[in-house]
Amino acid sequence: MGRGNDDGRRERPAERRRPQRALVWLILALLPLAIFWQVRGFDFVNFDDVDYVYGNSRVQAGLSWDNVRWAFVTTQASNWHPLVWLSLMLDARLWGIGAGGFHLVNALLHGVVGLLLFVVMNRMTGAWWRSAVVAALFAVHPLHVESVAWISARKDLLSALFGLLALLCYAEYARRPRAWSYGCALAGYAGSLMSKQMLVTLPFLLLLLDYWPLARFQSRPGEWRRLWLEKLPFFVLAAVFGVVALLAQQHGGSVASLDRWPLGPRIANALVAYVLYLRQAVWPQGLACFYPYPTTGTSAPTVVGCIVSLGLITAASLAQARRRPYLPVGWLWFLGSLVPVIGLVQIGAQRMADRYTYWPLTGLCIALVWLVPSPARDRRRALLALATAGLVVAFAVVAWRQTGTWRDTTTVWKRALAVTRNNYRAHNNLGAALGAVGRHDEAAYHFGKALEAEPEYASAHVNLGKVLDLQGRFEEAVAHFRRALEIDPKLASARINWAIALSRRRRFDEAILQFRAAIEADPDEPGVLRLLVEAHEAHGLSLVHQGRRVEAAAQFREALRLDPDSATAREQLDPRRD
Repeated sequence: MGRGNDDGRRERPAERRRPQRALVWLILALLPLAIFWQVRGFDFVNFDDVDYVYGNSRVQAGLSWDNVRWAFVTTQASNWHPLVWLSLMLDARLWGIGAGGFHLVNALLHGVVGLLLFVVMNRMTGAWWRSAVVAALFAVHPLHVESVAWISARKDLLSALFGLLALLCYAEYARRPRAWSYGCALAGYAGSLMSKQMLVTLPFLLLLLDYWPLARFQSRPGEWRRLWLEKLPFFVLAAVFGVVALLAQQHGGSVASLDRWPLGPRIANALVAYVLYLRQAVWPQGLACFYPYPTTGTSAPTVVGCIVSLGLITAASLAQARRRPYLPVGWLWFLGSLVPVIGLVQIGAQRMADRYTYWPLTGLCIALVWLVPSPARDRRRALLALATAGLVVAFAVVAWRQTGTWRDTTTVWKRALAVTRNNYRAHNNLGAALGAVGRHDEAAYHFGKALEAEPEYASAHVNLGKVLDLQGRFEEAVAHFRRALEIDPKLASARINWAIALSRRRRFDEAILQFRAAIEADPDEPGVLRLLVEAHEAHGLSLVHQGRRVEAAAQFREALRLDPDSATAREQLDPRRD
């Protein structure tokens, strides 16, 4: 169960192995770049990137002491992940605010994560070639495209990076128990949780790794207790950061209530999602950035089939625990790591997501790679090497093509519509992209399709209202803004766009009331304060044109109170104008 050679044969002399291994290192470094180098020319997408980068003034301003403080206290984007904010701010300082630099850093981080996975597996198992194959599959698997090609998924990359550093330090601690290696493992784990709370199950994974490949389970009395107590600080970190994550999601309104998503359907979807993830791991086709829940629900035969399938795989892997310990370890790595995002606590509206497999898929790769026996004959070894290379190349080609679907907003949502049904989020976001370039009729069509698929989708009501207002259909637009607020009374964007529509018709008093209500509903909504200032400025200028200077001055003073840098207000209040 412990460390050993890949196939039990005598190792070749070091001088003969060195060139081959150097070539493998080079391949592992170049594989992800070959797939993801194209992202340097990609744009932002209107799927969280506005909150994380191009609509976030903090990130665009780069690193500063005030922004560092903000990164550790904010729950913007319904998450608490200060290290993600700091990394994005550093990107902005180094590369500017264009999308290319952020994309390139994601690609480089993915490459580093793949190499680190190779180091960790080799360190724990001593199986150099098998570890290299696991790292290669990780680097090229199409399910990982979303985590790399989507700037807002930076949290997946950083979480995995620090998680692997924690495993590397833990492996050193298991080999030679020292306080420094244990402390570094804890620090790495904390870094992972400060990037994304995906790895809250890592303490259980450490126990699995104690069984295989670290072989720390002994028959001595109290051994189980010692290993559990050793993980106690990790469990404490997991509990604390798990609560922080839940509170951040609740504050952002991302946690669905049991009224909307009852427990029964959640469990059914979780079982189906596990099987779908397995299918995509083996046959990664039909990948999209958003998977909606099926409108007809999940049938009982489907749920029973998933229970039977998962149960049989679990039973078979546990039955092989003594002869092939890597099977239960890899399988339980996969099952357990998905628990936080499998939908029992429903975060967001997606049924599942490719990015959720970034860490869990490693367990499946380990189990399958170690399951393949090492042939004794040279010819069979050559055939196995060719088959492995063929699989890696096939996955790489699919990943390269899938990466191209993230080129820009229009491309990513058209892809989602092509491979999914009733995808209201894809229709809504594609409509927003079309509306942004003045294609209002097409935008209205997609917003209408979004509402056909999900009539209670508040954002689509807001977006359709915006387009109708631009088409001069004010009353219809207001009806959609009102409906959006009935669905979500705290939806600031509905009030903002309602206020903008009122401002266009010079109904400034009503517009200002809506702007203020928007700020009360969501003080962190980007740009609301600026829009309110602009409304006061526009109201003041309108009053000036009517000769009502006393009332205008009150509007300019309020604009200046909200924004001391308001040039329009300062100019209008300058006594020399009179």
